[in-house]
Amino acid sequence: MAKFFLGSRWVGETLQRYRERPPLATLKGKRIVFSEREYTAALLHIYMGRGQNLSEIAELAHLSMGHLSFQRSQIDFMTLVDYLKTRFTAWYREILVIKEFSLTEYSDISEEFLLLDDIVQTQIRVPLWTQLRQTGLSLQSKIETELSIDAYDLTFFRRLFTFFILVDRLRPDVCHQMIKERLVPIAETLLEKDLEAIERQAEETYLTENIRDQLTQKLRAQIGAL
Repeated sequence: MAKFFLGSRWVGETLQRYRERPPLATLKGKRIVFSEREYTAALLHIYMGRGQNLSEIAELAHLSMGHLSFQRSQIDFMTLVDYLKTRFTAWYREILVIKEFSLTEYSDISEEFLLLDDIVQTQIRVPLWTQLRQTGLSLQSKIETELSIDAYDLTFFRRLFTFFILVDRLRPDVCHQMIKERLVPIAETLLEKDLEAIERQAEETYLTENIRDQLTQKLRAQIGAL
C-alpha cells in the first residue's frame, strides 16, 4: 500500500501554484525570476540531509549538480529556500491541528516527518509540543477540579498526542519522559478506547526499510514533467 506523505503533497500543490502564478508575481517585493526547475529544487530542501541529499534533489529537479551548487551560493536562492521552509512548517503545523487522519496515516506521517530537514523538524516540533504540553496541563487541571472538558481541546490533544506518540515510537527524544510521565496519564483518563487503538498502532509502527526510496517515488509523481 502506498504511503501517505504530507510533505510530498505540499511540494506538489505548491509547485502547481507556482506554475499558475501571474506573470509579474513577486516574493518579498522582488519579481520572481527562478525557473520551474530551480523552484522545485528550493521546495525539495524541506527534506535536505535526511530524506534527500543534494544529488537526489538535483536529479528530481532536473538540474546539474554544478547548477544547483551555484544557486546555493546565491543569496536570492537561499532566501527562497528559507521562505519555503517557513511556509511549509506553518502549513504542516496547521494541518496536524485541524485535520483528522486515520491511525495508519499518522504512522506514515510520522515516518515522513523523520525524513524532513532537521531545522524543519524543529520548527514543527517545538511549537506543537508547547501547545500539546499546555493543553495537557490545562486538561489535567480540569480533571482535578472536576470542570467540564471542551470538545475542541480534547480533539486538539488527541491529534497532537497521537502524532507525538508515533514519532516517539520511531525515534525517542527529549520529550519521551514527559510524554510517559505527564501526557499518557491524562490520555488514560480522557481518551479511553482511543488510547488503546493509538498504543496498538504504535506497536505496529516502524521505520520502513526503503522509506527514502518510497519518498523519492512519491516526489517524482508529485513533481511531474519539468
